Amino acid sequence: MDKKDDYGLNVNENILNFHRSRTMFVIDADGVLHIHEKGSALSHKQWFKEIGVDFENVVRGFVYENNIYFYRGENFDVDRNSIKLMCNGIKNELITKLNLTGEIHLYGGMIKDTTKILWDYKKEIICKN
Repeated sequence: MDKKDDYGLNVNENILNFHRSRTMFVIDADGVLHIHEKGSALSHKQWFKEIGVDFENVVRGFVYENNIYFYRGENFDVDRNSIKLMCNGIKNELITKLNLTGEIHLYGGMIKDTTKILWDYKKEIICKN
């Protein structure tokens, strides 16, 4: 039987495997990027409890198959401030620190969908340099 995660969604082995295949990150209140090692089945909430980060007041996300997904809050929202933060250096810092190569896509916000392992993103972000 599936158990519930921190968002009240069912967790099964497929979801845990997805979590293990992605690399989580968070940008703290001071604008500092923190990257969790790949291979962890933790949720962001579980990780934040370990490191003492306030869940609601940060931009968080993950890297999966050369795609960078980011959002904030319980509703997995994207706003101008989080886009600005990602485009003004964090995207490039992730690319460098994680040795990402090839075409990299940046996606803001996620749409909760209990029928999918990887939820749809709300919008693709094109950073203007």
